[in-house]
Amino acid sequence: MPKKSACINFDLCSPHVCDNINGNCIAVGACKKKLLEQEDPFEIPNLLSGSLCHGCAACQNACPLHAITIV
Repeated sequence: MPKKSACINFDLCSPHVCDNINGNCIAVGACKKKLLEQEDPFEIPNLLSGSLCHGCAACQNACPLHAITIV
């Protein structure tokens, strides 16, 4: 069975909607393994390593825009 991993829908992701003052992505802070990275405020985060992601869904559950899914 294939391993589960997070997938970001860049069309739905919008850090300025999640935090219109600081531009922080809520899902980045929720990732227990620190595999989501947001280089600068208001920028869309990136998944650093899909192979290290365990698909725990903490980031998916934290994202208010439903821009992250576990596949």
